[in-house]
Amino acid sequence: MHSPAIANYTHELEQFNQLIDMSNRLNILMLQGESGSGKSHFISHCLKLAKDIPSAHVKLENGGESVTTLFNVMGSKVGREHLPLFNEAVGSLVCEPLKDEADAMWQIKLRRHLREIGKTADLPTKLAHFQVLTDSWFADSLNFPRPLIVAIDTYEKRSTEFDNWIREEFLFGIAHSNNIKVLIGGQQLPQADAEWEAFISTLQLQGVSDPQDWLAWGEEVGLELPAADVIMGICLALKGNPSAIVQTLEAAAVPADNTTETTDSGQPSGGSTYQLRKRIRENMIEAFSLSEMKDLCFDLDIDYENLPDHSHKPGLARELVGYLGRNNRLEEFVDIVKEERPEFEWAV
Repeated sequence: MHSPAIANYTHELEQFNQLIDMSNRLNILMLQGESGSGKSHFISHCLKLAKDIPSAHVKLENGGESVTTLFNVMGSKVGREHLPLFNEAVGSLVCEPLKDEADAMWQIKLRRHLREIGKTADLPTKLAHFQVLTDSWFADSLNFPRPLIVAIDTYEKRSTEFDNWIREEFLFGIAHSNNIKVLIGGQQLPQADAEWEAFISTLQLQGVSDPQDWLAWGEEVGLELPAADVIMGICLALKGNPSAIVQTLEAAAVPADNTTETTDSGQPSGGSTYQLRKRIRENMIEAFSLSEMKDLCFDLDIDYENLPDHSHKPGLARELVGYLGRNNRLEEFVDIVKEERPEFEWAV
């Protein structure tokens, strides 16, 4: 079961609703808080609320993500066909121009082209390339058919290169965009710049430790919760961490109407995630060689050697799917493998 509501974040949700109002000039919403204050839980909840708006969600790893990784994730959500100037810029930088917008092979190689640009050794050249990519991205964004939400989580893990680009290039473009909104969460956040600080709102998250807030939440989502003193003990033990508290309360509670939530197929609602991961894992083992799996990790900026049991296909497939699930990157991965192996059914 996944509860649709979130406890005691009324003001924060109002701010998010302002963010996704495309007529509102609030284009950047930042969430700051210590570990366990609920930033990641809040971001995931907001993106589910805005399910009709495409969202590119990146959770930074130690050392940050590369700039080109973010372009790849955003591009997969917008659709490569809506990025003609960006595609042209990439082709020019790697000396392999796109001759035909319908060239599926070039589109598949686009991820590798971007990674190649990100590995440029000469720093001034790399920064100049990033500037070209950014300018072409925002030029294309003027004609996006649908708005886009970009969510960047665990910002405290960003690299210096990523931080400089976000502050000096990306958020300046976002501030003046009509249809791209950005949500950033972290223990640390980008330092505001005079050129875009008028377009941001910053919220401090403290976690949720009041049992009455959780009792109200339980009523809203239809769960029969323990007594307030028991909830207080849970909140103290988990230091107000909303995600951990939700998991604990859901495990301890029963639906108020004593029924089990099911999907249209009659299966328990939690089953779809299990079935999706199982199908992805099984398809990977059948569709890709071990070397190709490692190439996919390379394209995704994932060091497969840090994954346990990566020396054979079943082990690497299992560990990679688990890693992608924990880091909210399964959708991004499915978009990639659909292009690489379209003959396989990747959805549940």
